[in-house]
Amino acid sequence: MTASSGVTSTLSRLRWKRRSIRWSGSWPVRVVPMLPSAVAALLEHRQAPSPWQGFEHVRGRANDISQARPELGHATNAAAFVGRREMSRGLFLDRRVFLISYDPLADLSGQIVESILLAVGPVGAGIALEYYFSTVDNERFGCGSKITHNITGLFGVMEGADSDLRTGLPWQMVEIHEPMRLLVVVEQTPAVLTEILARQPALQELIGNAWIILAAKDPLTATIQQYCPRRGWLPWTGRSVLPQVARSRDWFAGSSEPLAPAMLLGAA
Repeated sequence: MTASSGVTSTLSRLRWKRRSIRWSGSWPVRVVPMLPSAVAALLEHRQAPSPWQGFEHVRGRANDISQARPELGHATNAAAFVGRREMSRGLFLDRRVFLISYDPLADLSGQIVESILLAVGPVGAGIALEYYFSTVDNERFGCGSKITHNITGLFGVMEGADSDLRTGLPWQMVEIHEPMRLLVVVEQTPAVLTEILARQPALQELIGNAWIILAAKDPLTATIQQYCPRRGWLPWTGRSVLPQVARSRDWFAGSSEPLAPAMLLGAA
C-alpha cells in the first residue's frame, strides 16, 4: 500500500467512525487507537513545502491579527539624528535612533531644517510617547495583552467580550522597551534653531514642555548644546568617549538589554 492510499484509507475509516458513532460518549475509546496510524501515514506522505509555499505562509502570519508576538516595530527608540551621514558613521546605535538626512551647509537660513523639524517633531514625539506611556503603565495607558483582544467595530479593540475600548500599545510590543523622552540631535547652530522655535508654536509645545529633548550640533565646530526650556542652550555634559569594538556583534553578543552606543573600528 502506498503512503497516499494509506492516508486515504485511514482517514476514510475515521470519517466513517465519526458518522457512525454520532459523537457519542464512547467515541474517544473507539477513535483514539486509530490516531497513531493516521498520523504516521500523514507524516510519511507529507512533502517539504516549496519556497513559494513558505513565502505565503510567512506573509500570512505577518498579517494575522491573532499572532501574539508582533514585530519589534519602534521598541527601544531613543533618539533622532538630523544631519549628515558623518554624524552616525561608524556608530553602533542598537537600532534605537531615527536617521534623517540633512546638509546644514546647504541650508544657511534654516528653511529646510524647519520643514524637517515640523515633521520629525510631532511624528517622533508621537511614536516615543506612545511607547513611553504604554510601558510605564500598560494597564491604564497601554492595552494589556494582545492575546485576549477582540476587534470592535473595526475601529478599536476590547479585552475579551466585556471591557472598555483599550488604547495604547499591547504589552508584547513594549516589554523590551526602555521608556524615555525622544532626544532630537540637529546638525545646525543654536541661533538658527532658536529662530525656528520662536515662530513655530507646534515645536514650542513639544520642546518647551519637554515632551522631546532638543540638542544642536554645530556643523563647523561639532560642539553639542542641549536646549533647556527655562535656561536656554547649555553645553552638553554627557560622555564624550565611547567604547570601541571591532564589530557590532562584539558589543551586543550575549546581551538582551538596551545598549549604549559604541564605535565600530572597522566601519566604513
